[in-house]
Amino acid sequence: MADDPKAGVKSTAILLQGRSPRTWLTLLAMGFVSLLAITGLMLETSRVYLLAVFAAALHVGWQVGTVNLGKPSDCFEKFYSNSWIGFVMLPGLLLEYQKKLAV
Repeated sequence: MADDPKAGVKSTAILLQGRSPRTWLTLLAMGFVSLLAITGLMLETSRVYLLAVFAAALHVGWQVGTVNLGKPSDCFEKFYSNSWIGFVMLPGLLLEYQKKLAV
């Protein structure tokens, strides 16, 4: 990350460096989960979808709660685990889709 500004790379990591990153991560995670829930409510989804959102919230909460911000390898590990959000949400999305087709 130290070479990023020299290379002209702009990122939130550079922007938030030394500015309470865990607080920002928590706020961003809450925004992400809230937007998922609001989308479900606007689309009048069932509790199945909201259960999937809850599972995604648990995963994101685990990421933010356990990340070691002083260890780049752990930060990357948590970042890489974002790929699991889709798998966490998939069962709820598929069940919701199946339910909509049955109507």
